[in-house]
Amino acid sequence: IAVWYDYADGRDRLWTFTANQQGGFNDPFASWSGPETGWTASKSKLVVGDFDADGRDDMAALYDYGDTTVKLWTLLTEPNGGFQEPFQSWTDTTWGDWA
Repeated sequence: IAVWYDYADGRDRLWTFTANQQGGFNDPFASWSGPETGWTASKSKLVVGDFDADGRDDMAALYDYGDTTVKLWTLLTEPNGGFQEPFQSWTDTTWGDWA
């Protein structure tokens, strides 16, 4: 399970809970930390899927920049359950305000 936490000071962090053999979860670990200026969680729409066909679920975030620009950012999963740095996988400047 990946949990996106939007800190009040503008930082963002993903926390990952990996499964244990008892059917529960291990303690979470910080699996990605955003830049100091951060993302605004309310401007993001998140989805998961195996976007690179490696058998692991990845995450994508559609982000509304507030000026008719939206960008899709992809975070590929690491073998330990963490995430690689997001990369811009799509952009459009005509979508308007979808949030």
